[in-house]
Amino acid sequence: MNNLKLIRKMVGISQKELAEKLGVHVSLISKWEKGQRKPSSNQLFEISNIFGLSIDYIMNYKSNLNLKLRSKHKKKDGVIGKVLKDVNQLNHFVLKSYELLNQVPEKFSYYVQFSISNLENLCNEVRELFKLNRSISYLELKEALIEKNIHVFEWNLPMNISGISIRDELSIIIINYAHTTERKNFTLSHELAHTLFHLNEKDSKVTVSDIQSQEKIEEKISNLFAAELLMPSSDFDKIVAAYSSEIDKTIFLDLIAKHFNVSREAVFYRLAEKKVLNWKDKSKYLKNIKMIEEIPSSLVTNIDEQISKKFLINALKLYSEEKISSGKLAEWFFVDRITLMDYLEKFYKPTTAEFLITTES
Repeated sequence: MNNLKLIRKMVGISQKELAEKLGVHVSLISKWEKGQRKPSSNQLFEISNIFGLSIDYIMNYKSNLNLKLRSKHKKKDGVIGKVLKDVNQLNHFVLKSYELLNQVPEKFSYYVQFSISNLENLCNEVRELFKLNRSISYLELKEALIEKNIHVFEWNLPMNISGISIRDELSIIIINYAHTTERKNFTLSHELAHTLFHLNEKDSKVTVSDIQSQEKIEEKISNLFAAELLMPSSDFDKIVAAYSSEIDKTIFLDLIAKHFNVSREAVFYRLAEKKVLNWKDKSKYLKNIKMIEEIPSSLVTNIDEQISKKFLINALKLYSEEKISSGKLAEWFFVDRITLMDYLEKFYKPTTAEFLITTES
């Protein structure tokens, strides 16, 4: 278990702390990490519980994603720390599915240099790359990214986390499933910006967007990109000019939001950025929603909607070929066993004809 040291450091537990939790001498932890001894199955199970990581991940973990938090939260034992551990596992599970299928993961190889002066042309270039319409819906954008080898997942996350991006061997974007479709559309565009502009450095492979990170330069760049991609200036400015006399009414903000498939909040920020509305009037147009930092009991409750299609197909193929168990499938999907079995039943439930053949024989 030469990788135990890397995992222990990622989780933020010292050798002494791990030894105390397991009730063993600290020297034994050292021997495990050097590969001189191996933990028993019971000890491995305990380590899994202590780390909050699957046994498969601990045993087969190969590389550590470099985590870069765009927020004030840095404690690895906090809410965001728990989410990041799950993100690391997800990356491992998706890679494992390719490995078991003897396939090489398809890479997203497109990089862009951000330029505020060339933002409109840059967004047009991205629309062309992903074959996007002028008015982009969430499902259209999600499908387009998946087609270009960006895995898109939707997890039940704490309300203060809007999205997560990974770019390493795989490119993965995770969106908060609990948010509205309009907000998810902006978040997906925002996370795409991080994938294009910010996740091409050795020290920056994973990022988390949360409500406390909006003042950072990377967040501002991603917001500008998402706003221009979803609400092109040439189109947006025409609408603003047409409703100039009544643009300060919330009903018109809602009409503009519906036209561009975004939230009223996104429209307000776009108008404020263009100095049509004043930043100070935010409370007049937007509700103050309390963002509770709580991890839901289950990250996934709707497999078809929340699991990236390519990974879903890979995993189900492995399950149908009996290369992984239903328990492994539940672990990979971050879903409870009951939800998984209900889902699998629609694929493996015998038809009436099959049932009659079985009973007659």
